[in-house]
Amino acid sequence: QPQKGEKILDVGTGSWRTTALLAYIVWPQWLVIGTEIDLELVHMTAKNIQKYHFTNTTVFHTPETLGFRAWAPYDKILVSAAVQYLPDGLLAQLKVGGTMVIPIWDAIWRVKKVSPHVVTHDVFEWFAFVPLVY
Repeated sequence: QPQKGEKILDVGTGSWRTTALLAYIVWPQWLVIGTEIDLELVHMTAKNIQKYHFTNTTVFHTPETLGFRAWAPYDKILVSAAVQYLPDGLLAQLKVGGTMVIPIWDAIWRVKKVSPHVVTHDVFEWFAFVPLVY
């Protein structure tokens, strides 16, 4: 449920479709930060950003880190590949009151950060994702 004015992190930008959709929703007030480990996909995304004139979107090549701490905290974080556990590093980049959607094993978790040290989550089961590589 992205909203206008939110700063969103898209982990695993891939082909850029989700990033573009998020950027369209939050435009023009805020921005979407995409991260990707595949340099070829980063270049493709950068070309699409220019081609479609998305001024509120950028993508970073992050082969050795998860997320993008430099511009944290984020209102929302979307992860597009499955992990085995909730990564503390991403949770630290989510602002209090923010929401992260992340596949964990074969379920989608909607995680809400209630306070700096308290999170709640809803679990939606029976999905399949490629594993997150980082």
